[in-house]
Amino acid sequence: MIVQEAMEITQALSTALDDLGPFLESCGTEPTPSSLASREMGRIADTGLLDGARDQVNVLIDLSADHVSAFVRTVTEPVNTAAPWTCVRAALEAGALALWLADQNIEPLVRVSRSLALRYEGIVQNAKFLAARGDSQQADRTKEAIPRLEKRALAVGLERQKNKNGKRIGIGQRMPPITSIVALTLSEEPTYRMLSGVAHGHLWAARELSFRSVDADGSTRGRGFLEKNLEPESVAFLCSQAAAAILRPAMAKCAWFGWDVEDLRGIAGSAYRVFSKYAGKPGEA
Repeated sequence: MIVQEAMEITQALSTALDDLGPFLESCGTEPTPSSLASREMGRIADTGLLDGARDQVNVLIDLSADHVSAFVRTVTEPVNTAAPWTCVRAALEAGALALWLADQNIEPLVRVSRSLALRYEGIVQNAKFLAARGDSQQADRTKEAIPRLEKRALAVGLERQKNKNGKRIGIGQRMPPITSIVALTLSEEPTYRMLSGVAHGHLWAARELSFRSVDADGSTRGRGFLEKNLEPESVAFLCSQAAAAILRPAMAKCAWFGWDVEDLRGIAGSAYRVFSKYAGKPGEA
């Protein structure tokens, strides 16, 4: 693959991202009366818990789109070599969480349990952040939301989440590792682990994906010095991953809300027709 082809793929992703925003705005904010999102409201006494899941999905889709937008900038001259991998990792994480919550094939109580698990994890992490910066009182106040949230979970029929020592380990359900959620929703566990390797500064990943070995004369025959590098094949692969991270959650939300997805299929189809011309993964011809 040559640089010009990688630029064509990047432009296809950028166009899809530009078209997605206006499409979602045109759909409005509310599900149709006959949608799964509307029907399941009558099956949970505390409908605010389902509203919370909707809010989470909306924010997560926005987060994924923002990370994809940042990724496009990293592969536009002057090109970065490590940041593209970490941007797509962040997009995959947000997109996978949105898909996990917007799954059409789960019962409303399962949706609520997933939403609560994510909310509980957020409260715990927020409290840890506040404690780390020395604001222990605010951290304690933040954790006061946990028993109130657990009470709502119990009221709709969910069980307490405790370990064998009786310590609370979640609300609704125990929050799965993000790697497991990426594997479940996007079937991209190896990809996510590879991207995480770069994000965490592991040389096995960074050397392979963000650098190349060159000799003192600048040739790539030997394994002398490391030089920053991003192969065009890598750009193509990352564009495909970034597209999945934003388009699949958007499609899932549309299906959940009962919105017409034909225009969205057109947006995705235009991008993937370009991607399919240059299919491959990092290191593949």
